[in-house]
Amino acid sequence: MWLRLQDREGCDCPKGYKREIVNICPSISEKSVEAAMKKLLDEGYIVKHGSGKGTFYSKKF
Repeated sequence: MWLRLQDREGCDCPKGYKREIVNICPSISEKSVEAAMKKLLDEGYIVKHGSGKGTFYSKKF
């Protein structure tokens, strides 16, 4: 599942929210998206900005 998110790195979106990813991939549960995003964070592919409802992620350059 995290590969699907990683493959989206060519997206022109400057930032992304967990809810947007859940909407893009409705067959994937929110918990799976959270786990994938944590893995991407840990591996340095994305950066987390903020906390709570306003949290968004961007691709690390």
